[in-house]
Amino acid sequence: GILLGYNATNFAFRQEGLISAYNHGMGVVTMNPLGGGIIPQNPGFFSFIRENPEDTLAQAALKFNISHKEITVALAGMGSIAEVDENISAAGVYKEMTPDKLDKFRLHLSESLDSLCTGCGYCDSCPAGIPIPKFMDAYNTKIITGDENQLKARLQYHWASKPKQAADCTECGKCEKLCTQHLPIIERLKEIAAIN
Repeated sequence: GILLGYNATNFAFRQEGLISAYNHGMGVVTMNPLGGGIIPQNPGFFSFIRENPEDTLAQAALKFNISHKEITVALAGMGSIAEVDENISAAGVYKEMTPDKLDKFRLHLSESLDSLCTGCGYCDSCPAGIPIPKFMDAYNTKIITGDENQLKARLQYHWASKPKQAADCTECGKCEKLCTQHLPIIERLKEIAAIN
């Protein structure tokens, strides 16, 4: 079997691997069907995946994964009984994913979405004390909106952090070695530090 990070934010860039694994008779387990929370946190941007208006965005994202015939299991994190119920409801009724639907969804994606941080937190061991997950979360805002000011606002008002703290990076590379997605964290920190 194989474990893949696969969801509505990145499927266009990972679908080939998904299909290849399925064609080789492998069980396919997907993680991050909600994009590490990115999808439900950005309802305006990701509303395109909601086919049933009664579904929550989290249900629509989960249905997106489980509707692929190639996916054996979709792992979804849950933090409450309400979320368990929400996920069970999503699994109750869904239609198989078709190439036409994927093409329709693909129109909403840019290549930059393949490099969103999923917020796993493995990088959170900076010797300089930079809260890397918070900075990568804010960088996600820039990727989604294309607006540097949104990144700055996310840092300031959501995380009570300032872009200048990113300049404390010594480029030791520890965070990048720990990143399961192999994101260019050091370059992103430099970019954030340069924001006025």
